[in-house]
Amino acid sequence: MKNKLTIFAIITLMGFNVLFAQVPAAPVASAATSVTATSFTANWASGGGAAETAYYLDVSTSSGFASFVSGYNNLNVGLVTSFNVTGLTAGPTYYYRVRGFNGSGSSTHSNTITVAGIPVATAATSITNAGFTANWNAVAGAVTYTLTVPGAPGSPFTLIAGTSQAVAGLTAGTAYTYSVQAVSGSISSASNTINVTTIPPDPVSAAATNVAGTSFSANWAASTGATGYYLDVATDAGFTTFVTGFNNLAIGAVTTYSVTGLSANTPYWYRVRAFNSGGTSGNSGSQTTTTGPLANAATLITQTSFQANWAVAAANNYLEVSTSPTFAGNIGAPYDGLTDEGAVSTFPVSGLTAGTTYYYRVSTAAATPPYSNTITVLTVPASPVSAAASNIAGTSFSANWAASTGATGYYLDVATDVGFTTFVTGFNNLNVGNVTTYTVTGLTITTPYWYRVRAYNASGTSGNSGSQNPTTGPIAPTIGVSPANYAVGVTILPTFNWSVGTNFEFQLDDNSDFNSPLVTYAGTNTSYTFTYTTTASVVLANGTTYYWRVRSTDAPNSDWTATREFTTVNAAKPYINPVISGVTTAFIS
Repeated sequence: MKNKLTIFAIITLMGFNVLFAQVPAAPVASAATSVTATSFTANWASGGGAAETAYYLDVSTSSGFASFVSGYNNLNVGLVTSFNVTGLTAGPTYYYRVRGFNGSGSSTHSNTITVAGIPVATAATSITNAGFTANWNAVAGAVTYTLTVPGAPGSPFTLIAGTSQAVAGLTAGTAYTYSVQAVSGSISSASNTINVTTIPPDPVSAAATNVAGTSFSANWAASTGATGYYLDVATDAGFTTFVTGFNNLAIGAVTTYSVTGLSANTPYWYRVRAFNSGGTSGNSGSQTTTTGPLANAATLITQTSFQANWAVAAANNYLEVSTSPTFAGNIGAPYDGLTDEGAVSTFPVSGLTAGTTYYYRVSTAAATPPYSNTITVLTVPASPVSAAASNIAGTSFSANWAASTGATGYYLDVATDVGFTTFVTGFNNLNVGNVTTYTVTGLTITTPYWYRVRAYNASGTSGNSGSQNPTTGPIAPTIGVSPANYAVGVTILPTFNWSVGTNFEFQLDDNSDFNSPLVTYAGTNTSYTFTYTTTASVVLANGTTYYWRVRSTDAPNSDWTATREFTTVNAAKPYINPVISGVTTAFIS
């Protein structure tokens, strides 16, 4: 009887052989593998003896298997020796066991394997520039925990009884990670990884630069690990009264910032704090600066002078005028920033160049900051120099002039008298834009006119240019009746006629814009005829529309006549002689 599980006997009874089958021996369970927070692989081996046909798997959070994980109570996993257990809850400790099975029944339970729960690491707290507190969730059955913080002094931290651990001695503004393992009868796999960055070191402030009447640039050194900075600007050293908009102002990852909208001749204080995902540093040391005088816009601007203006700030005021916005040089005394203009708020600046940009600023000490804000002044353009008219015709001409430095546009006058008392309609102070030629139209033939221009820019308008006196040309020639306007079927050897005048210019083209005329004739003839002998280089085509015009070139030129057009006759169709009986040739006529 004692060997009934490992042996079998064949008993011969009444001529029959009877086989007594046996159930399998208890399997031997082994440690889990591929352990994660929500799964593991259970492993086992056959216990020997009778062969198994399948295995049953139990999984529980109770070492006594008082309850089972859903779906894992006596689960038939088939004839395998490992099985992936999934869908678990992160944190608890799990237990598993197996039983072998064949047609005779099930074995007893295997030994029980403990799968230590994996902790769930949570966000760090109490972050400073030198440390933080690591946190995680408790694991049932865990006795202690091990915390690993790469790069931290003392890591890994072992035998931790609770669910948090202070980590110190770290570097400010530096990224760290941590993970946790639970320790019971065995040590669990590592938890998820938490990223944490220590708070940046306190910034080091630097002196203000670019100090002006209503602004300055606050400066500081970069803090390691900072992703941005907060800026405070106040009117007192204790930072109890902040400048509007500059209380804890987030300004991004920069190390200089322009503070604007300030009052002139006023002391200010500023400080900064660095921040990143870990938190915000302490304040930097504070810097103090005093704004400069307040310069105001120039007035009384002419071609060669203007009046500089500023608010009276002290008994001594030093004015600097330059053609450079950075004041790389100046125009000399008394505008050199070294000459005390006295307790005044205005000062005339003269001897300037028309149409030129100047810059001025003021300080209360000779060539010494803080300076006022910078004022930009553009002097009025010089009076233009007019040029003789061109393109003179019977009812128009082109007015011309040279460009004036600094001009952004011009005003044009056209009159019928030298004193400009009677203006041509539409040409009294006409703004023609920033051009140096303009076509004047709608005039009367053989009539004298006068024109002049003035240059302007944002600062004002120049005086008049000298005047020019063109006389319009004569009446345009009279065109004959042939070929009639819009005529069709016109011969390709037409004759054109005109009259009125002594000298003429005739043009013909297949395009109405006459950009590249096919024919241009200049002379005293009052007609033009196409012939095969005289027009060998130009032959009109059949079925084509042409355009023509004439003008008198008796100085000055007249207007062109109105453009006429005609269409030449279509080409004749070829005629084939009929075939005549008995004749073996034919020809085309």
